Order: sequence, then C-alpha cells, then structure tokens
Amino acid sequence: MAARFVGNAGWRFELEGTSIIVPCEGPPWQDTTAGTTVIPAGLEQRVNGNGDPDTTSEENRLNIWGTVQLARSGRVSDKLLFNSLRADNGTMFSLKPSRRSEVTLQQMHVGRGTITNMLAAGSCADVGLQDLLCNLNHILQTEYSLETPGLEGCLQHFVQQSKDFGELYGFLRPWWHTDFRDVVQKIAAREDELETIRRDAIRGSSIQNSRIPPRRVWDLRSNRVLRLHALPREAGSDPEDIPSKVWCVSHSWVDEQDRIDVWTKINGEQWPVPTPRKTTLDHVRIELLNMGAESTRMTAHLATKSASSSSTICSPTTSPTTQCSASSL
Repeated sequence: MAARFVGNAGWRFELEGTSIIVPCEGPPWQDTTAGTTVIPAGLEQRVNGNGDPDTTSEENRLNIWGTVQLARSGRVSDKLLFNSLRADNGTMFSLKPSRRSEVTLQQMHVGRGTITNMLAAGSCADVGLQDLLCNLNHILQTEYSLETPGLEGCLQHFVQQSKDFGELYGFLRPWWHTDFRDVVQKIAAREDELETIRRDAIRGSSIQNSRIPPRRVWDLRSNRVLRLHALPREAGSDPEDIPSKVWCVSHSWVDEQDRIDVWTKINGEQWPVPTPRKTTLDHVRIELLNMGAESTRMTAHLATKSASSSSTICSPTTSPTTQCSASSL
C-alpha cells in the first residue's frame, strides 16, 4: 500500500489505523507542500508497497521520511511504529539495541521469527532434540513431534553442522514447512550445484562467468551468516540466480581511524568485521529488518574474509529505494 495524500494544507504525517497526525517539515527533495500523508501501518508496505507494482521509489522514500518524522515526534511508540505486519507464521520478537541510535530505523524492530541474540547464541550440543524441537515449534508456531517423518534425522544432521541455535534455526527455517525426509539431500545437492558453478566459472587465471552467486548470506532472522545453499532454490530460476528475497549490500570506504575490528558470533567469530565506531551490527540488523529485508548478500567483511571497512548502501536486488546508515557488512 503506497502513501495516500489528502488535501494540500502543508506537510502532515499520519500513521494508518491511528488518529495521530504530526505536522513537520516536508522532505528536502520536495519543492511543494502536500496535505496529510497517511503512512502504511506495516513496515514492508512502507518500503516496497508489499509487492504493489504501482508503488514508486518516490512513494517509498516519502514513507520512510514520514516514519522518521513520526518517530521524532514522540507521539507514536517504537513498538507500534516498527511493528512488522508480515503475514508469516511465527512468534513475535522485539529487537532493541543496548544503545539507542540517532538513526531512527535502528531503534527497534518487532517481527515474527526475528530471534534475539541470546536465543541465537544458545548451545545445541548440550540440549536434547526434544527441547530443540520445542524451541523451534514455539518460534515458528508449529506442533511437530520427533515422530514427524524425517524430522528427527534432519535435526540430528543440522545439530552436528551448527555452532549454535541461531545457525540451526537459520538452516531449518526456510525448509520448515516442507517434507523433512529429503531436506538434507536437497541442501547437499544445492551445495554441489553451486560449487560446480564456481569451479566451471574459472579458466586459468580468468573468470569466464560473471554470474557467480555469493558463497554466503546474512540471514537477518537468525542473525547468522549461512552458506547460500541453505536457502531453497526458487521454482523456475536458473542455478546461478540469487533468491529474490536476498538484498544486496555494497560499500563505500571508511577511514582506518573511524573503524574498529569486531569479533562477532554472527559469522561464528571466524574473522574480525571492520565496523565504523558509530554503529554496531545489531543496529544495522534492525535497520535492514525495518526496511523489509530478510537476508542480505555480502560483498565484503561479514561474510567474506576480506579486509577493509565501509559505509553501507543497501537495496533490494529488484528496486533500490533507500539508503542505510554507516555499517561495515
């Protein structure tokens, strides 16, 4: 649902479903005034119109501007303003960084299945399969049992593959409503397929195929970096295609004195992540979720063992609309 305009009596923003109207300055790219702009209640609708083909980048920008103005007014609670209305099944989690950010979209996210850092860091090795399944059923609002065909073997396999509960959840969530009896085989086949693409793309010292998919993605719901083969291949897609729900994260460089190296459980603490001093990965995760992202394609740092730091410009792979604040993913 795109922003709706009513009248022409100056800039005012109203959150859909409430009576709160906030007068404020209009966006700097607008030379003319508008009436009351009704901001959609759902976060996803503000960014991409919930798939509405009639939604434009201009409307998306205006929705984000209005969200910022509503937040700054102090008249709308963060929990109401940053509540995801995505129709997925799952328990609602509230994410709030330990330090409040000056960047409005980094202040809070409320969404289904976006687990907390504490839950993601839980051990799998010291917990029985039944308890792990209870946690997964609670998060995803299902009622599976270990007698569900294929589920016990699937759980055992990914417990052995996972460093913690976040990684286990990240692997299983995309497959949770499929037939568990062939999940392990499908993921293994996708892994082999991707490795073949990468191997065949290189001849000698040159890359012959530029359509090489990324090795890893940052799954924002589990808050873990996963190998791309953890995501199901979309029906009708080519093997090289990146899933449509994966956003892209690109970089502009940050001076060395403005960054620090951070070791994080997000990538299993396998390498340090150069991070600008004024932000954290928790803040960036919240911002991306508020913009409607589910997972992001990493071009450096968090998902690769490369060196430098950066500010981040983030956009969906389909229609770039907004910018993220500084980060070093």
